[in-house]
Amino acid sequence: KAGASQFGVFVFAISFGGLAITLGQFGQEFVLVREVARDKTKLDAYYSDVLLSRVMLSVPPLLIALAVASLTGLSGHTRLVILLMSVGFIGDYMIQVSFAVFQAFERVELTPVILITQRWITTTVAVVLLYKGAGIVGVAAVYCAGALLAAILAAWVLHRKVAQPRLRLSLRGALAVTRVGLPIGLGMLAITFLSRIDMSMLAAFKSTTQVGDYGAAYRLLETTAFVTWSVNVAVLPTMSRLTTTSVPTVGTVYQRGLKLALAITLPTAAGAAILASPIISLLYGAAYHQSAEALVLLAPTIALAPASALTAQLLYAQGTRYVVGLTYGAVFVENVVANLILIPRYSLDAAAAGTSVSELLVAGALFYFAVISALVHLQIRAA
Repeated sequence: KAGASQFGVFVFAISFGGLAITLGQFGQEFVLVREVARDKTKLDAYYSDVLLSRVMLSVPPLLIALAVASLTGLSGHTRLVILLMSVGFIGDYMIQVSFAVFQAFERVELTPVILITQRWITTTVAVVLLYKGAGIVGVAAVYCAGALLAAILAAWVLHRKVAQPRLRLSLRGALAVTRVGLPIGLGMLAITFLSRIDMSMLAAFKSTTQVGDYGAAYRLLETTAFVTWSVNVAVLPTMSRLTTTSVPTVGTVYQRGLKLALAITLPTAAGAAILASPIISLLYGAAYHQSAEALVLLAPTIALAPASALTAQLLYAQGTRYVVGLTYGAVFVENVVANLILIPRYSLDAAAAGTSVSELLVAGALFYFAVISALVHLQIRAA
C-alpha cells in the first residue's frame, strides 16, 4: 500500500533498530528458563534481574544510535520510524520475560493468548490506518503501542495464572544474570547481526526501492519463523533438565524436535521456491516482481534456520559455552565480505543467496559441534 520506496524505509528501520538494541536480547531469558525449570524458588531473583538487564542494555544503545542517525543525515521521517519500531522491540523483549516464565513452569499454552491478541489487534488497526492514508509512521506507532500494552498483559497473565514473582531493583543481580548469559548473548548478538546486516548493506549500496523488493521476500521468509519458535519453546525446559543418561535422553528429545521442524519446513521451502512468482504477485502485486527471484534464493533458509536454532538450543541447554556465538560470528564475517563483493553487482539476489549460504554453514557447523561435544551427541550420531 505504501509503495516499494516507503516499504524500504520501513524494513530498513526494522534492521537498523534491531541492530541498535540487540544487546537488550542478550540471552537472559534462556538463563531464566534453564535455572527456574530446575529450581522454581529462583523465580523472584531471575525475573527482576532479567527485566532490569534488558532495560539497561536496550535504552542507552538506542539513544546513541538515534544520535548517530541524526548526525549522518537520515531524515526525520526515517528516524521517527526507527524510534517507534525500536521502542516496540523493547516492549517485545519485556513480553519474552513473561514467556520465559511460562516455559520454565511448562505453561506455554498461555503464550498464544498474548501473541494472538497482540498480533491480530495490531495488524487490524494498522491495516485500517494504512487504507486511511496514515503511512508507515502510523503502522510503526500501532506496533509500538501494541507491544507495550502486550507486555503489560503478559505480566498480568503471569501473575494471575502462573506465579507472582516479587519485583526488586538490584543492579548487581542484573549484571550477574547478564554475565551468566554472556555466552548465549554473544550467540544472540551474532544471530541478530547476521540476520539484519544484509538489509543494512543493501540499503547502503542500493535504492530504497530495491531494499523494499528484498524486504518483501525476506518478510515472507520471516513468517515461517513460528515453526522454529514453537519447537524451541516446547523443548528448551526439557532439554535443560535431561542429561546424557536420563530416560529419555536429551538427544532423543532433540531428534524428535528436529524431525518435527523439518517435516513442516522442508515442504514449505520447496513450495516457496516453486511458487515464488505467483506468491509474490498475489501478496504484493506486480510491482514487486523482482522479489520473486530473491524468494527462490531465500527458500533453503526456511528449512535450515530451524535446524540451526534447535541445535543451538541443545548446546545452550547442556551448558556448552561460546560455540554458538563463535560459529555465528565467523559466518557473520563471511557474510559481510561476500555482501561487500557481490551486492554492488548483483543487488538483492546477492543478499538473498548470501543469507542461504550463511545459514547452511551455520547449520552444518553447529550440528558438527553437537555430534562431537558430548556422549548424548554421539548417541544421536549412532541413531
